[in-house]
Amino acid sequence: MKDGKKSVSEIGKNDPVNKCRAALRQGPGKMECVTITKPELIEGKVLIRVLHVGICGSDIARVKDPDKKWDKVVLGHEAVGEVEEISKSASAGSLLKKGDRVAIIPLVPCRKCYFCLKGMHSSCKSYSFIGSRVNGALSDYLMVEPTNLLKLPEDDNIEKYTFLEPLTVALHAIYQTDIKFGKTAVVFGAGAIGLLLFQVLKNLANYEVIMVDIDKFKLGLARKLGSFHNVDLTNESLEEYIKENIDSAGVDTIFEVSGANEARTGAIQVSKPGGSIVLIGTSPKDTIFDAKTFELITRKELKLTGSWMSYSGPFPGREWETGIKILKNNLIDIDTLITQRYKLSSVSAAFKMILENDEKYCKVLINI
Repeated sequence: MKDGKKSVSEIGKNDPVNKCRAALRQGPGKMECVTITKPELIEGKVLIRVLHVGICGSDIARVKDPDKKWDKVVLGHEAVGEVEEISKSASAGSLLKKGDRVAIIPLVPCRKCYFCLKGMHSSCKSYSFIGSRVNGALSDYLMVEPTNLLKLPEDDNIEKYTFLEPLTVALHAIYQTDIKFGKTAVVFGAGAIGLLLFQVLKNLANYEVIMVDIDKFKLGLARKLGSFHNVDLTNESLEEYIKENIDSAGVDTIFEVSGANEARTGAIQVSKPGGSIVLIGTSPKDTIFDAKTFELITRKELKLTGSWMSYSGPFPGREWETGIKILKNNLIDIDTLITQRYKLSSVSAAFKMILENDEKYCKVLINI
């Protein structure tokens, strides 16, 4: 292959010991397992042997992006692994040791700017990010700072902690609202983040939640997870469903995860006066509200809040501590969300399945 990279089929016993496997994009829409130089431990860092990686929607977008810069970066940020080697200074400044099982915290903030000092690490103007701005976890090995690792329980199934990062995204969104036991909510988008939101709201705060999507498979997963209220927008009216089954005044809180403009308009229409709308999903298109919809925002005195990533102070924030507790105590169902598993050597097939919609999926895991 070009640039000295070898396909996984070419890896053999004669390869130098300083080589390892990684998934690299070979142009838009093409992923392949190749050999790269194994990261060499430097002072202040920790070398991780990666075990499991979840495929995020942002990974999929980068694989499809025509920008050639993504051909040079190892993707993957929803990851867990084991400490392979730890530098002297990193060891002195942390409680980590060889063999510890850890989760990756992908954001690397500067820790010195105004926003970092205020605990708003997601707004850091000079942050780095594992799996996009620097090499990520779709590889045998990953080198990170010890502050970007969270030690995991030793006697637990490590695979489920690949959901820690997306779970913290859901928790961060919930923390943007006035959480009160037994309120009502709508979640637009029954993908992995939406289904994690649903479970936290229902299982931990006794919310009455309406799941909304246009995909019957995803709504089917919501039902498996215990969702009683499921609205398919291809043949149902959300507004009428809420009036007939929940409250004629609307719902308390809405989480918009889909990124669809229609969902944002719908959120405003079904929100109760004084309600909150949390915007999580991103959209490649402009969002335009007509005059009537915009007037509803003011007349209802709605609170529109953005939610970006999953961090607060002190770094990485309460989202991560809470997330580990939720997963450790099995307070949510992870198994239903995992629809496919692939080996790193089959990463090409994994992304082909996703990009060509060969199968219905929710969360695809890559086992390294």
